[in-house]
Amino acid sequence: MDDLVTGRLVLHPLSISEAERVLTGEPDATALWAPEYPAEGDVSAARRFLTTCANTGDPRPFGTYEIRRGEDGRTIGGVDFHGTPDENGSVTIGYGLIPSAQGKGKITWNGTTEVAEPKNQPHQAQARPAVTEPKWT
Repeated sequence: MDDLVTGRLVLHPLSISEAERVLTGEPDATALWAPEYPAEGDVSAARRFLTTCANTGDPRPFGTYEIRRGEDGRTIGGVDFHGTPDENGSVTIGYGLIPSAQGKGKITWNGTTEVAEPKNQPHQAQARPAVTEPKWT
C-alpha cells in the first residue's frame, strides 16, 4: 500500500520491520523521526499491529500509519485502526501527535475518512475516532 498524501501530511503504512523499530525506539538510517517520536501511544499501536500480523496477517488498509510532516518527512505521530470495520461498517481509529506538533492545526476530521476509505480499495468504512473528531489537513 502506498503512502497517503493529505495536504500538509503524509500517512505512511507501517511495515513489520518499521513497527519492530518503533518498539525498540531505534530508527534505522533512513527513518526521519522527530525528537519526541515514538510516544507511548505509538509503541502501543506498533505492538497491536505486530500482534495482529502474527495472529491473522497484515491488516492493511486497516493497520497502523506513521504521520509524517509533508515539508520535511519527519514522523510526528501515528494513526492506528483498532480493528477492521464491524458489521455496520464502523471502525475505531486512535491517533496521537508528539507534543511539539500538537495545537498547530495539523489534524481535523476530513482525513480520517480518507484513511478509512483509501483510494483504489473496495472497503467502505465509517470512521469513529477514539478521540475527539480529528481532521487531516
